Amino acid sequence: MTPADVPPIISGARQGFPLRVVSLAGLCWEGRVREASLPGADGRFGIMAGHLPLLAPLVEGFIHLFPEQGGAPLYLHVSGGYVEVQPGEVIVLADLAARSDALDAARADEARQLAGSPMAAAFSDDQYPQLHAELVARLARIRRPGQG
Repeated sequence: MTPADVPPIISGARQGFPLRVVSLAGLCWEGRVREASLPGADGRFGIMAGHLPLLAPLVEGFIHLFPEQGGAPLYLHVSGGYVEVQPGEVIVLADLAARSDALDAARADEARQLAGSPMAAAFSDDQYPQLHAELVARLARIRRPGQG
């Protein structure tokens, strides 16, 4: 393989690269990272500067973002979606996304109990997608990275 045959990489990124996480609600997070670890359909995978172009499905789980300048990683919970690696940036398109520092375990636990109650069965089928989205978002508030 000659250098001309090598696919383009994230240009100008020696240490880090720009990454955006966008959900149905809008922009969830944007910044520069040196590494991202994502929950893929076939298991966790990582992206670093220079990664080849990619479009991959994501499953429910935590995205681990490692800041370009070091420091503690940031965790974002997603309920599924896609990641697209392009020359110059990485974009995560998630159905739902929430930052781990914004999650509240007590409220989420209460919501999970309510969702499992007999009253929850009173909702119609057309309300199911909205209720499911709310349940997934609230379960994310209970879970922490490394717990599943």
